[in-house]
Amino acid sequence: MAAKKRALISVSDKRYITNLARDLSKLGFELISTGGTFKKLKEAKVPVKELSRVFKTPEILDGRVKTLHPDVHAAILADRDNPAHVKELHSRKITPFDLVVVNFYPFRETVKVGKTAIMDAIELVDIGGPTMVRAAAKNFKHVAVVSSVDQYRDVIRQLKENDCETTETYRLSLAREAFRNTADYETSVIAYFDAVAPALDDQSEQPTAPRQMQTELLPAKLNLQLRLQDKLRYGENPHQPGARYTTQGLPQLNFKVLQGKDMSFNNYLDASAAVAAVAAEYTEPYTACVVKHLNPCGIAVGDDPMKTFVQAREADPKSAFGGIVGLNYPVDLTLAQELRRTFFEIVIAPGFDKEAREHLASKKNLRLIEADINECRELMAQSPRFVVNLFGVFLQSYDVVQETWDQLQFVSNIQPDETLKEDILLGLTYIRFLKSNSLCIVKNGVMVGRGVGQMSRVDAAELAIKSAGRKCKGAVLVSDGFFPFADSIELASKAKIGCVVAPAGSKRDPEVVSAANKLKMPLVFAPYRHFLH
Repeated sequence: MAAKKRALISVSDKRYITNLARDLSKLGFELISTGGTFKKLKEAKVPVKELSRVFKTPEILDGRVKTLHPDVHAAILADRDNPAHVKELHSRKITPFDLVVVNFYPFRETVKVGKTAIMDAIELVDIGGPTMVRAAAKNFKHVAVVSSVDQYRDVIRQLKENDCETTETYRLSLAREAFRNTADYETSVIAYFDAVAPALDDQSEQPTAPRQMQTELLPAKLNLQLRLQDKLRYGENPHQPGARYTTQGLPQLNFKVLQGKDMSFNNYLDASAAVAAVAAEYTEPYTACVVKHLNPCGIAVGDDPMKTFVQAREADPKSAFGGIVGLNYPVDLTLAQELRRTFFEIVIAPGFDKEAREHLASKKNLRLIEADINECRELMAQSPRFVVNLFGVFLQSYDVVQETWDQLQFVSNIQPDETLKEDILLGLTYIRFLKSNSLCIVKNGVMVGRGVGQMSRVDAAELAIKSAGRKCKGAVLVSDGFFPFADSIELASKAKIGCVVAPAGSKRDPEVVSAANKLKMPLVFAPYRHFLH
């Protein structure tokens, strides 16, 4: 007759634990438990023994030390194919565990940066739980480790189907998931400490507020944990599977999808582009942007919310159809009524008042996303941009540089008209959000034309001028990179552009300046290139 199986149960998340314990007991398992888990099982009349009595190791240090005992871990770690291990267990009268059911203190769910003081957080760092889970996972050859509530039903099924045994293949799969769970737990602890890391010489009650730029933007080591959040209908195209993951270890924007059908892969990319564009620093209080295929087709700033949105939409009404709207201000009923006039996929804004929500509710496919614009701005200023491709993982800062008037070089004989000052600076902000090679045309605070994603800069100039049409006259043309030839200046002159702005850096800069002087075109060199790949 086979020896009776033994299970160690010590869980923080006690959902369904009595059901699992009853099933194990019916299958013939001897149950050993600790603390609150023991109490819960005892109250539920499940046959259970207390670990401290079985191993004659009382809890000490206010419960900080419960399971950290050589005999407990010997019962988990012993290699039963090793005669020396078996002999030592016998000499110490230790009965090994066949099943270890452990989950951890809810650190991620309980500890919040900005709310939880560090000494309170310390008390929620689980030591014994991860230690037992790692030990059991290491010894998967003999021990099944159950580290998630989601595994309970399947474990019982496996035991019933295999005469109260588990297969080594199954135990290996449990061990793999256990190591994932311990890694995830440690990552959540690291994320908290990265966010608050207090000065070592401050012995007072530690503040809860997160630090500002206290960690390196590009650290030597970065601990990331990706958690599946949504399975998408598909990726960029219907034949490509796609999913969205939340990231533990890098901050990300908090948001709520208030209505509409499920977000797609492309929707998320476009919404990110839209909210980034309106989260930049502007001198006017209101900013609106319409994005299509990751590129803004219209951006506007102003002092009137309705007028600002209409200007952004009407900058290119044909492209705006089916686009994504980004706003840095809340949506009220009047604006909601105007939004309904055009087919949009998404509107992302800091908020939607009750009347606006009710009015837009009938547009069942329209997604409304609520997001904090200030939070978006802070993320771009303080966190890295993260890109993964076939060559590896790449991090860089977001392009958040803001040119100032005194940084510009006025290199042509003719200076730009003073009335173009705001449009010049706005254009240098707008251009950051267009895919390179790109040029944009700005007039009276509105991006009225753009040429994006071209291999040739002169082709991008032609597209920008064509899209702006008659609005080119007296407007500002801004390039994200230098002009390798003078041909773009000639195009700008023919379109009656009021001023051209580009970074310096071409060996033909003197020829470009000479052409501007010949054509009497104001030319300004900016200090930064603004490629966006």
